[in-house]
Amino acid sequence: MRVRFAPSPTGILHVGNARTALFNWLYARHHGGKMVLRIEDTDLARSKKEFTEDILDGLRWLGLDWDEGPGMGGPFAPYFQSERFGIYAEEAEALLANRKAYRCYCTEEELEERKAFSVSHGLPPRYSGKCRRLPPGEEEILLAQGRKPSVRFIVPAEDVVFEDLLRGEVSFDTSLIGDFVILKSDGSPSYNFAAAVDDASMEISHIVRGEDHLPNTPRQILLYRAMGKKVPAFAHLPMILGADHAKLSKRHGSTAITRYREMGYLPEALVNYLALLGWAPPGGKEIVSLGEMVEKFQLEKLSHGGAVFDLSKLAWLNRQYLLRLSPERFVLACMPFLPAESREKPGLNEAIALVQESVSTLAEVSREIRFFLEETLCYPPNGVALFEEDPVAIEVLREYVLLLERGCTEVRALVKEKGHPKKQVFPPIRFALTASLHGPELTKVIDLLGLVRVKERCRRLLEILDRPASANPD
Repeated sequence: MRVRFAPSPTGILHVGNARTALFNWLYARHHGGKMVLRIEDTDLARSKKEFTEDILDGLRWLGLDWDEGPGMGGPFAPYFQSERFGIYAEEAEALLANRKAYRCYCTEEELEERKAFSVSHGLPPRYSGKCRRLPPGEEEILLAQGRKPSVRFIVPAEDVVFEDLLRGEVSFDTSLIGDFVILKSDGSPSYNFAAAVDDASMEISHIVRGEDHLPNTPRQILLYRAMGKKVPAFAHLPMILGADHAKLSKRHGSTAITRYREMGYLPEALVNYLALLGWAPPGGKEIVSLGEMVEKFQLEKLSHGGAVFDLSKLAWLNRQYLLRLSPERFVLACMPFLPAESREKPGLNEAIALVQESVSTLAEVSREIRFFLEETLCYPPNGVALFEEDPVAIEVLREYVLLLERGCTEVRALVKEKGHPKKQVFPPIRFALTASLHGPELTKVIDLLGLVRVKERCRRLLEILDRPASANPD
């Protein structure tokens, strides 16, 4: 078995690409096959080196290695289509010699005019075949006019029928296709021609890709047959959908793999979630390691319908993976998401450990331990307003400051000595120390901050609450 992932570097690696790569990788690894990475950069104007690097880096981050391709080499190199133009030219010449293709001298203007005519008359917008049988001497005249020909493939009058591994039998009426370009007038290959030539020459046995490529399949099958090559097996994956069940796009939020990395998702959690978008592990498990996926994966068992991308489900899954990290690994994973100047701060590891159970992404850690990172807190006005009209809260803070003056930080002493209910004691003190009404266990926050900082913060909030209402921030 030989599968391939063949992205175009005209954009960054996104969720849909990554899932396609994952399913190819799992299929190959499950069957002991090979994974080929091919960069389809024939669009020289739009292909960018930085996009190629983003794709390669994203795959590596996800843990999806490849057996042949950029950085690995292989028996069918080169693996960049921009370096294979000579191969496409040779194949096109062979098809011309075997009368399975012909040169087309039609200009873009002529083609657009005929297309508009067909559409206006309710006809398929296919090529008319005008240049298939030019009168003797006509080619020479057109060349003398400076016209540069493209090469068109002759589509035979036969239906294309194939067995899709997911969809079953699929049939296409080739009369709706028309002779299509395989080599453009500038010598560059069309997508379908380059893909078919490379899949054949690289001995790809199974093509697993998105269902948006389904219309390309009949053209490629015709090309395999015309070149005398074995037709690979096909599986067309259903699309990933947004919450509105439309195809997932930027309007549904970020789809870039780099963005999820920046937001603090673990690669193993993201891979786990992508696998669940169309595949149900045996036994109904939701948390599945890459090794388990390889062992259990069956392409034929994938869902036939589109899978909805649910960011809240991804966040939940990521949280489960964060909880499974050892405290040491969790701290290490958090470091890139913290301000550089705080990474050597005494007590940082203990502060990070306090919030491991409450965050869903690594990027949330910095916010959750802001009370520790910042020396002077900015109290939100809505919190201040909650306590400034509460005489019990103010009394609690004053009494706690008196305790602190005696060197006692035990909050429960206010409950024992003064008889205040815990629900009245803990909120104002937590707000004074963290500028938030929610967070880690209060006694651990106090231990982490220490007597001096706890006293300073309680006094500062008291000063704010004691100001005239007009002086407090809105």
